[in-house]
Amino acid sequence: MRRLLNDLLAYLADLRGVVPRGWDAFFFRPADPTALGLIRVAVGMLATWNLWVFGLDLHAYLGTEGWADPEWVRLAYRLEAPGAWSFWFLVPD
Repeated sequence: MRRLLNDLLAYLADLRGVVPRGWDAFFFRPADPTALGLIRVAVGMLATWNLWVFGLDLHAYLGTEGWADPEWVRLAYRLEAPGAWSFWFLVPD
């Protein structure tokens, strides 16, 4: 039992030194930013495309004749989170 406890304490002591070094190596090691830049550009393009598609006919998506019946949406809000608030409550139909 004592050996098991000693091994556990040695492992935790070793882990205390290894984790910060691994953290620093992963997050702060100099690396080529090209891949990150490409990902950021791709995500920005997808977000812009998404906003553009919704903006084509926003009322068809979110209006009173939209995808979800307004009464059902109000009922779902009351059932799921009776104390929740959304800025969409302020948008007129």
